[in-house]
Amino acid sequence: CVGGDAAKLQNPYLGLRGACLHLTQRDALITLYEATSGNRSWTGDGDWDEFAAAFSGEGWTGGNDSVDESKMICALSGVSCDGHGNVIGISLRNRNLEGSIPWEIGLGLPFLEVLDLSDNYLTGYLPSDLRWTALTKLDISGNQIRGVVPPLLCMIGELNANGDEDVFYCNRVAFPAGAYNSI
Repeated sequence: CVGGDAAKLQNPYLGLRGACLHLTQRDALITLYEATSGNRSWTGDGDWDEFAAAFSGEGWTGGNDSVDESKMICALSGVSCDGHGNVIGISLRNRNLEGSIPWEIGLGLPFLEVLDLSDNYLTGYLPSDLRWTALTKLDISGNQIRGVVPPLLCMIGELNANGDEDVFYCNRVAFPAGAYNSI
């Protein structure tokens, strides 16, 4: 387990206590691509196809140079990174994504601040594991997401201007910034 025994203790799932759960940025992005029918339906730049093919199953076929992997991740269309190669934004608005938002995003992208998956064909539920990210902007409008916003997401300050004056509303999380109506 990467991180040794300390990593085993940080596993957020009760049923997996003591088990290793290590998701990399690569794992989270490939899971997003596969869970949203990337190779069959996505529109736009084909760089995600190349990325998924390079990293499928057995790991990167081009070697084990993590610098190159980070550069490839940060060069993906719709992905933005900070100066350390951490994914901080995913903007895949109107890209014809189909499927559901995978929970792996929450555990594999801890520095993620912006997630814009609006105007696609996503279904299912909003994963509560997004609470493990650093989200300040979430836009899932224009999809067929069902259910309620997970309560722990409703308690994240700064997410879509939530938590202003210590007041938290799930509606602010469910709708993009500027679309919330307090009436």
